[in-house]
Amino acid sequence: MQPKVLAFGHSHLVAVADAYREPGVAESLPFRLSLQQLQRAGRQPIVKVDGRNQYHPEIIEEVITAVRTQAPDIVVLMLEGSQPALLGFARPVRPWNFMLTDDTRPPAGEIDLLPFDLVTEIARRHFSLTAAFLDRIRGELGPRVVGLSPPPPCGDDTLVLQRISESAMLRNAVLETGLAPREWRRRIWVITVGALAETLMTRGIAFLPPPPGGVDHEGFLPPALLSDALHGTAEYGRMLLTQLKEWIEG
Repeated sequence: MQPKVLAFGHSHLVAVADAYREPGVAESLPFRLSLQQLQRAGRQPIVKVDGRNQYHPEIIEEVITAVRTQAPDIVVLMLEGSQPALLGFARPVRPWNFMLTDDTRPPAGEIDLLPFDLVTEIARRHFSLTAAFLDRIRGELGPRVVGLSPPPPCGDDTLVLQRISESAMLRNAVLETGLAPREWRRRIWVITVGALAETLMTRGIAFLPPPPGGVDHEGFLPPALLSDALHGTAEYGRMLLTQLKEWIEG
């Protein structure tokens, strides 16, 4: 009998949903997939409860109910899909940078260089509400839980600017200072996804990096796989499904 897989998440889930709906895809997979989109029109994902921000209680209840009702063998998390790319989208008002663990020399230019541990802690705190959400639901998810990485940023500035022009929200995001340089976008994505991965793994949840073919030799999303300015296409979603298949079978 094929294992039952329940995947839930934010905007990053759309690429997988689009891929799964394509003719022949569902039949080709050795598992049955159910998708649970946490975003709802008109519902704020973060609300104040007793004076503190948290995930909307309806989201927590929806996840718990879905897990209890469907009794999946495997749970897939696709949380905070656009955040790692969006956080580095706009050019900083005051230039600054940091060393990544694989850097062999400091970034070029006369800029403020912040300690890696400090930048990592800032990224970690960005996911504090995600961590609290996971703490609320982790006991319901079972032992086989895996998180799929959001796609890396696209390094094609011309294409990204074209996609930005199609979104009022993104136009406003870069209105004041403009689009950040491609390497800055990549560096912020690396450190932010690292913090997201840590948030999952410290709770006994596996984390998979972008799938083979979903990142080029420079660490960017190939232009052909860019949907809007922040997300992957259905083809990227198919790569994620293949990656998930290999993880399940491994």
